[in-house]
Amino acid sequence: MKFQMRNFWMKQDYDELLSLRSLQDPFEIMERSFLIAQEIIRRSPKQLGIVCGPMSSGKLSIEENFKVFVKTVFKVGQKLPLFNQLPFEPGFHVVHQLIKDDPKLCPNGSSSKFFIDHFYEKLFCFSDKEWFPHFIHGYEHSTGAMIEKKIFTELGSTIHPLRKGFADRLF
Repeated sequence: MKFQMRNFWMKQDYDELLSLRSLQDPFEIMERSFLIAQEIIRRSPKQLGIVCGPMSSGKLSIEENFKVFVKTVFKVGQKLPLFNQLPFEPGFHVVHQLIKDDPKLCPNGSSSKFFIDHFYEKLFCFSDKEWFPHFIHGYEHSTGAMIEKKIFTELGSTIHPLRKGFADRLF
């Protein structure tokens, strides 16, 4: 079986993402991240999966959410071409650190809407892709995932809720 997850990435994409960690302007990081993602999306097939779910909110810790997310991306990526947003996370962590004390950009300490507004919604709505969003069990407790579900529903995408424990076994 062909491993789908990184087929559309180039080394330059990773290098550019790594360079974003040294920037101090959250809007510049988000804009450059979006441009990198656009190039990856451009090289991707028309039908594209994505994993949605808790990262910084939900019932688990950020570390536990991240572990579930990584496993889920790997497992879903075995079945269909997938846009893997995980390599963007180090730069997004920098953005969160830069905006976390700004109540306008990060209301109630949640940066989810900022990332949706400056990256994910643009990516989902302004590409010509047919998205197949896979939602991690418990996504209902995630601010960002609920916004993503609304976006995908408005786009007419079929929501694929994953069963509890989906990522416990990789195969």
